[in-house]
Amino acid sequence: MKIQSDFPHRVVDQPDVGITMSDGCRLSARVWMPDDANEHPVSVILEHLPYRKRDGTIVRDQYTHPWMAGHGYACVRTDMRGNGESEGLMDDEYLVQELRDACKIIAWAAAQPWCNGNVGMMGISLGWLQQFASSGHATASSQGDHYHLFHSRQVCG
Repeated sequence: MKIQSDFPHRVVDQPDVGITMSDGCRLSARVWMPDDANEHPVSVILEHLPYRKRDGTIVRDQYTHPWMAGHGYACVRTDMRGNGESEGLMDDEYLVQELRDACKIIAWAAAQPWCNGNVGMMGISLGWLQQFASSGHATASSQGDHYHLFHSRQVCG
């Protein structure tokens, strides 16, 4: 396997960015972006998962997200509430709280100075379900102006 590390943009990696939800719960995100994103805002690709970003998906993340950031996107990889470095409690899967959190993260990302206002989601497995569910909720809410479903992957067995 060839691993590409020479990109059109230099990549900045922020391993623990806090995103505070309306109930005060701090969710943890890892953010990769082009080093000039503050001067030239970019679109965001969000991945919202319960699979801990520091160990559960780190092998895949260390290649996938830097590649996308190196090609001009900001990548935001969040640990869902109650998982990894995020605070709170995950009572179960597929709860309304997950959707609310995802939509708040979409709005947070769109409001960052390094974002051009466009946010999309990517994912497989539970991440795919999150983006699918969020797409309907975000387009029906105030986040709909920012949310675009522009990258998805689904693995079928």
